Amino acid sequence: MKIAVINNNDSGLFHFRRELLAELVSQGHEVFVLCPAGSFINEIELLGVKHVPIPLHRFINPIWDVRLFWNLVRHLKKIKPDIVETITIKPNTFGVLAARMAGVSKIVSLVAGAGEGFADAQTFKQKSVHCAARFLYRQAGRFVDKMWFLNNDDKDLFIAKKIISPHQAVVIVSEGVNLGFFSPSKVSDETIRRIRKEFDADDDTVVVGCCPGRNIWSKGIREFVEMAKEAERWPEKVRFVLVGSSDGNSRDAVPQDYYCNVPTLRHFDRRSDIRDVIASLDVLTHPSYYREGVPRILLEGLAMQKPVVTTDSVGCRETVEDGINGFLVPIKGAQRLIEAVQRLIRDKQLRLRFGEAGLRKAQNEFDVHKINKRVLAEVFQISCNSIDD
Repeated sequence: MKIAVINNNDSGLFHFRRELLAELVSQGHEVFVLCPAGSFINEIELLGVKHVPIPLHRFINPIWDVRLFWNLVRHLKKIKPDIVETITIKPNTFGVLAARMAGVSKIVSLVAGAGEGFADAQTFKQKSVHCAARFLYRQAGRFVDKMWFLNNDDKDLFIAKKIISPHQAVVIVSEGVNLGFFSPSKVSDETIRRIRKEFDADDDTVVVGCCPGRNIWSKGIREFVEMAKEAERWPEKVRFVLVGSSDGNSRDAVPQDYYCNVPTLRHFDRRSDIRDVIASLDVLTHPSYYREGVPRILLEGLAMQKPVVTTDSVGCRETVEDGINGFLVPIKGAQRLIEAVQRLIRDKQLRLRFGEAGLRKAQNEFDVHKINKRVLAEVFQISCNSIDD
């Protein structure tokens, strides 16, 4: 069987879906990925996947988008896939419509978080963009066999907006986490000491991390930085670590000078050793109010046996049982965030207990191999016998 996967970048395919791609190849399917060329294409091709480069620009531009649509039609007619899977908003709209025009018999989509297209719009431009996104989703929704959601909130939203019908929706919470890779046993004490030294943190310092990937306000950057400023007056030795790169193209971008002169905080751009960074933290926070699917960083934190503080918000709440493996705090609730983090800073045994419960939750609910078995059976509706239970 030929399967084509359309995504807006190669990084997401490699970091979040390589296990699924590898499983499809191992079952004997011929797998193509259609996405812009990037630094992870070689790794993707080593899985046995064939790459088809396409120009895909993140923001709306009529000329680029028409070009994207016809490029997709042309490539899909040439490949003749049996199944097309689309991921993220442009593939989920233009990609679905192109697959329909190319005569693909089965089309499935992943909504990995509703994102900015369903966020609160304030300006006329934002409202226009949102209306266009929802219109395109409605047109594409007519041709999707199954649409996979990572949380029930997004599923209910898409049904309420009449983008899809209930029978098209599948909810599988998260894309899973590779527990073989994200494991505390994989990171040596020497590595942890080295990284904590980068943080300017000794053995007696409690390190509180926030790893949003993109430094945008809606990921809770303001609340995290304000907590770091407040901590200057705390008696405990605390270091705050922010790992994320500037997103200058976003209207929601945080200027770098906002967090670069906070004495208790250290900032790092995106890192390739995120597993080792998480292992070096004592507390992981994610005070996001962005419309997340299920944030990958939270799954990785649970797998790495870290206590988690996140918001009672779409996607985030799926990862935490409040008071069991972490704390849920209100969105934009800086004071409640501070109170929750302070409890963990002052109680090492509570941190350990939450971390152990988080690992059990990751093993029971978020193991990528269990997730992929459901994806193949419920979304792709193909055999998945080779995935271990």
